[in-house]
Amino acid sequence: MLSNDVAYLLQDFGSDLTLTRSVGGSYDPATGTYAGGTSTTFTIRGVFINYRDDRVDGSVIRAGDRQLLVSATGSETTPAIGDVVGGLKLVNVRTFAPNGTNAAWSCQARK
Repeated sequence: MLSNDVAYLLQDFGSDLTLTRSVGGSYDPATGTYAGGTSTTFTIRGVFINYRDDRVDGSVIRAGDRQLLVSATGSETTPAIGDVVGGLKLVNVRTFAPNGTNAAWSCQARK
C-alpha cells in the first residue's frame, strides 16, 4: 500500500531539513531571484527521492528535479510553492491524505 511506503521512507530515511520561506521583496526575472523582503526558516521532517527516468518528460518533470516527501508529523509548517529546501525550490506541492487524514506532502523540487 502506498501509504505504508511513504511512512517507511519517512521513518527510516527521513531527517530534519531546513525550509526557507521568503516573503515580500520583488522578483527579478533576469536572475530568477527575489530581492529585499524577509526570510523565515522552519524545520521539516523529510526525505529526497530521485524521480524514475521514465517520469522525466523535460516539461513537467525536468532532469535534475527531485521529489521531496515531507511528514505532516514533526514539521513546523506546510511546504508551499516557492519555498527552498536543500538549495532546491519547490515548484509543486501535493497533499498525501489517504482516508482524508493528511500524512505527508509530496513536493517537486528544482534547481
